[in-house]
Amino acid sequence: MAKARVLVVDDEKSMRDLLSITLEKEGYDVLTAAGGEAAIEALRRDVTDAVITDLRMPKVDGLQVLRAAKEISPDVAVIVITAVASTETAVEAMKLGAYDYITKPFKLDEVSLIVRNALERKRLRDENLYLRKQLETQHRFENIIGKSGRILEVFDTIRKISDSPSTAMITGESGTGKELVARAIHFNSLRRDKPFVSVNCGAIPERARCRTRSASSRRGKGAPFSSMRSPRSRPSSRSSFSGRSRPARSGEWATPRT
Repeated sequence: MAKARVLVVDDEKSMRDLLSITLEKEGYDVLTAAGGEAAIEALRRDVTDAVITDLRMPKVDGLQVLRAAKEISPDVAVIVITAVASTETAVEAMKLGAYDYITKPFKLDEVSLIVRNALERKRLRDENLYLRKQLETQHRFENIIGKSGRILEVFDTIRKISDSPSTAMITGESGTGKELVARAIHFNSLRRDKPFVSVNCGAIPERARCRTRSASSRRGKGAPFSSMRSPRSRPSSRSSFSGRSRPARSGEWATPRT
């Protein structure tokens, strides 16, 4: 696994060396810059995971480094260090996207912990974005195999109803791909960032299902679940869509809109 890269920016050599040695002991790949201009050049040249920058520096200060870092790489974690504590400056730094704001004198253990937490948050965010992209790719139309006229009609229907606020009812025999279509509808809609909940109706006790149907009928709404299915399928020669508002029966998928 590649080492996380940290850029240390300070016009004082002793401070740069101190932070550099500390972070290298923690196992990071450390770059240093003697001022804001050199820091911006380094950010443009090298991929950086985190930046530790002094606030007060000649010509280009820490806030300018922070702005440039966020423009070049929005996901980079920036930690601002200053000898003069100022509420206004701290608030401005946080508004610009700084991960944290440290005042001198500080403990090296404190800096190490903040850098570790910042990089862990960045790692989790990157992992989450990667998994989201993988999930979206997994449920695109390309993953539904077929070139016949009927399957092209299904694709067209999915596109038309994906962003509709109505409940979509998907029916068909077992194994025809009802859940695959339901997921394609969800992940191609504006609600793709919300959870897709799959509920196996066959695993729900009959008494609970009856109460659910009764409550749904009284409210006049569709199924209360994001999607519902049952291992028992209703005989059908083809899959179809409808906008009827009622709970899903055996062999059907319902994807209500929220």
